[in-house]
Amino acid sequence: TYMKRGFLITIAVLLTLQLCAQKDTTVKRLQQEVAAAKTTGGKIDVLFKLAEEYILENPSACQETIDKAIFIAEESRDREMMIKARRLAANLYNQVTTIKEYASKADAYGKEAIEMCNKESGMQKEKVFCNMLMSRLLRNKSNFGEEKKYNQQAVALADETDDDSLRIMSRLSFGRTQLIADDKLDAFKTYIAAQTIADKTKHKDRDWLRISISNSLSAFYYSIEDYDKAIDYQYQYLKYSK
Repeated sequence: TYMKRGFLITIAVLLTLQLCAQKDTTVKRLQQEVAAAKTTGGKIDVLFKLAEEYILENPSACQETIDKAIFIAEESRDREMMIKARRLAANLYNQVTTIKEYASKADAYGKEAIEMCNKESGMQKEKVFCNMLMSRLLRNKSNFGEEKKYNQQAVALADETDDDSLRIMSRLSFGRTQLIADDKLDAFKTYIAAQTIADKTKHKDRDWLRISISNSLSAFYYSIEDYDKAIDYQYQYLKYSK
């Protein structure tokens, strides 16, 4: 028995060391990608991947990386990049809202992003993303009235573009809000509207969009305890993900 316990402990230690080594390799690779990135947007994207590696184990490094991304955006004088950096910061911290400090940071960065967005003309794509972000932040507080307003704005802005991906994702976000608010019929109608767009689209990410819709409809049917249809949509997910 002692030998078995010792063996299991040894295996656990070795696995932990292996995971640490993999994480160190990922961090080094991302640092190299930041240095190699040629555009402001490229640097910001990689910096946030790096910040995600730090978020739980090294909060100070995470914040420093976010600050660096925002500084690069500010230095570029590109308003869209400035908004994007703050939106990505809010998205990142919103993944860990069980930590009160992170929830507060998500709210703060989200408010900065949407306030900056509202002062700009154009930037439809970024505005759609920011409105969907605000709906997610409010979802954590079960503030469904305000959340729906941001969802409605995201859908309206997306419909002003010719980007079917934005039109679909804004509706899936709205449907998620409606489902959580227990407006199940409205959620179903919103998901079907997204599916109708996906059935006609020639977007390069069509299969990925269909996967997202299948997941959403599966969640809807699960919520009304129609488990057979929920499973059917999970099978559709597997079909499109091949």
